[in-house]
Amino acid sequence: MKTPSGNDIKQMKLIIKNSIVELINSDSEIFETDSNFEFDVETNDRTLNRKLHETTINHRLAVYLEKNLTNSHFENYFVDLEYNRYYNYPKTLIIDSNSETVRPDIIIHSRTKGHSQPNLLVVEAKKDRVTDRDISKVHAFIQDENYEYLFGLTIAYCRSETEVLANLMYYQTGIKSLEIRVLKNAPHHNKNR
Repeated sequence: MKTPSGNDIKQMKLIIKNSIVELINSDSEIFETDSNFEFDVETNDRTLNRKLHETTINHRLAVYLEKNLTNSHFENYFVDLEYNRYYNYPKTLIIDSNSETVRPDIIIHSRTKGHSQPNLLVVEAKKDRVTDRDISKVHAFIQDENYEYLFGLTIAYCRSETEVLANLMYYQTGIKSLEIRVLKNAPHHNKNR
């Protein structure tokens, strides 16, 4: 398994935190659940459906991840959603002793062979609660010799009304986890913390 350096960990945490901050600051309306919002259309369509699929939020997070990779030592990677291939084959993992075809929510990777660290970050995102299965899936992506992601991330966008909760995972003599919490309603100005 690949082990990130201290600088890699610091830089990835900063990229993720800044991306979440931008998501909150620029797209806060996707977190709202105001069912009293009305349109001037038929009665059946009167309320705005705020039960958005997590893929909608994932897309916006991916945009900010890609932006924040620029000018980092990770800038030569691509950010993709629902990437379900391992070269010409479906992605499969052993999760809890079962072989499963998988499709991670977001990945940061190299799309071609020959990169010294082809798989940088795998993300499993939920609007509500991250499950033990989501965590097991991220651990498997970090540990599987076909993928060996340097980092894994679980993120709960709406589990808390006040913050977005994320856990950055990586391997250092076992899987380590670093919690990242970003307040939804606080002003976010300093991007270097």
